[in-house]
Amino acid sequence: MSKDIVCARAEAAGPMPLALSSYQTTCKALIGRMQAKLNTENIYLLTYISKAIHQLELCESKSKLFKYSTKNFSKNIVFALQDNSDRMLDAVRRLESFVRPVEHDWVTVPLNVKTQCNFVCDALFLVASHMCLLDEVATLSRTSRSKYQTLYLNSIRNHVVKMRATMNRTYILKEDSKKSPPPMQMMEKSETKPKKSLEHVSIPIIDAMSAEITDRDIATLVFKWTTLDKFNEFSRVSSQQEPVESKSPQIYVEEKSDNKDKIKHRVKSRRGKLWALAYLSFM
Repeated sequence: MSKDIVCARAEAAGPMPLALSSYQTTCKALIGRMQAKLNTENIYLLTYISKAIHQLELCESKSKLFKYSTKNFSKNIVFALQDNSDRMLDAVRRLESFVRPVEHDWVTVPLNVKTQCNFVCDALFLVASHMCLLDEVATLSRTSRSKYQTLYLNSIRNHVVKMRATMNRTYILKEDSKKSPPPMQMMEKSETKPKKSLEHVSIPIIDAMSAEITDRDIATLVFKWTTLDKFNEFSRVSSQQEPVESKSPQIYVEEKSDNKDKIKHRVKSRRGKLWALAYLSFM
């Protein structure tokens, strides 16, 4: 058997539980004293004594509810309980001093005794009202504290989830950067070539064209392919259709046969180049 003695010591109680226990014992002691000492058969005195006992019992019942909300009170509640207990002791002492001389009277009660007993009952009523107000404040603080605590816990939980997600993401990215890529990915990286810029792209068909095609010809071709057959009441004239007779005077210029053959040959060669350029532009 070991010789060591283990001593279990309870945690030091705060000022609030001690103040509550002393307040409850004070209420019980005053109720027992009034029931045991103030024995009278006078109806008026019994009324005042029963009122005082009722107020003391109400204070005791309210003080028992404070043990569920000790965390919601501040240190000022201790001084409030001590003040209430002092006021109760003073009121009961005054009531005894007024009742003892006339407790054997059957019917009559002096007017000054009646007035003093009313003052004592009113003082005890104020003490009980104070305890009821403290109970209401404790209930409100307990409910508000619980709601605030749930909101606070939810906000902390959401923040922790976000922080954990960011930490996991950064950790995964670091681990992926440390690892070597698979062989297929390395081959794809080695096989990829930089893209050529558009300035260095060369099209053999366009390069083979002569410099006789001007910007006017290209604009005419683009206008032809991007406009409708009929636009603003002007219809396009094709080679197969006959030209529409215009009311404006026409001027005809006679040309020689040699010049006409040269113009036809030039038009055919230029038309082929324009068709090739249009085909490349729509690819």
